[in-house]
This record gives sequence, C-alpha cells and structure tokens, in this order.
Amino acid sequence: MPIWPFGHARSHDSDTLARMGSVLSPDPSHGGTDVIKRVRHWYVTLTLAGAPVEPLLVRRALTRLAEERPFLDSVRSTSTSVELRFWDQGESLIDVASLALRLWNEHKTSAGLPSWEVVGLEIVEKDLRQSRQTIPPARLSQE
Repeated sequence: MPIWPFGHARSHDSDTLARMGSVLSPDPSHGGTDVIKRVRHWYVTLTLAGAPVEPLLVRRALTRLAEERPFLDSVRSTSTSVELRFWDQGESLIDVASLALRLWNEHKTSAGLPSWEVVGLEIVEKDLRQSRQTIPPARLSQE
C-alpha cells in the first residue's frame, strides 16, 4: 500500500494537527474583522469502484493524482476499487464532503483515473479519529 507525502496547503498529518490546535479564520461575510469561525480538521476516507482496470494503470494514475494533489495519507487499490485517505479542513462536514465527492472527477482526465464512481465516504472529526486510535473497540457479548 503506497503512502503519499503531505504537502497540500489545506491538509496536515495528525502530528501537525495536534501541534496546531484550533485554526481560526476570518469570516469574509462580516468584513473579515469582527466575526471569526473555527476551522475544524477532518479525516476523510473516500472509496471508489468500477469496471476492472489493469493494476499497473491504476497505480500510475494514482501516482499522477498524488503529484497533482499531494495530500493523500494512504492509498489502497485493486483492479476494481481504490480507497483514498487524507486530512482536510473545513467549517462543517458538508463542506469537506462536497470537496471529497468532487475530487475524483476533477482529476479524472488530468491524472488518467478510471471512470469509477464513489461507493463510500467516511468523514470523522479529528477528536473522534484520535479517540478511535486510543480506545479499543467494545466487544458485543452474545448471551
């Protein structure tokens, strides 16, 4: 599974996010002076699938995608699917979701990506992601 380096201006790895804490940005709708909104950090998992494509072609296309948008945390791919994971920033989940859902189509031609469709999207806030990593999953008992 290739791991892609960070570098996109809007995304950071978890260590950087922990050091940054909350990021605040001016609200341009109020002249950018009085009102500020908290920009939240989100961990995105985007899954796409479709007709089989030669794995080498998929790998090359994903390499080009990483060059165009070097923010990917990890990439898993097969000949029929790909899972992209990355950090993003946004005021709300809706903002981040709309960007994530457009990502593949916006780079389909330039990166030579397969004509696959989004079949899964998970977006979790930074605090929830970190708690998932430190708290073991609960066991369901069968009685």
